[in-house]
Amino acid sequence: MEKLFSLIRLEPLKGSRTQFTIISGLALNALVQLGIIHLTPEQLKTVNDFLILIGSYFFAEKVSK
Repeated sequence: MEKLFSLIRLEPLKGSRTQFTIISGLALNALVQLGIIHLTPEQLKTVNDFLILIGSYFFAEKVSK
């Protein structure tokens, strides 16, 4: 219950897996925008959807503990 109150108060929750997922998504999107990695919009959407799914799972797992 305390974790839920921390989440509502927007206090930072520690978790390296969630942070790694967010940073990976940001880096990938930045590299695509800079033209370093070439992905079609459909491929990028698929990768982003996957990262959101995994990140949401890690976040939900962290909050439920």
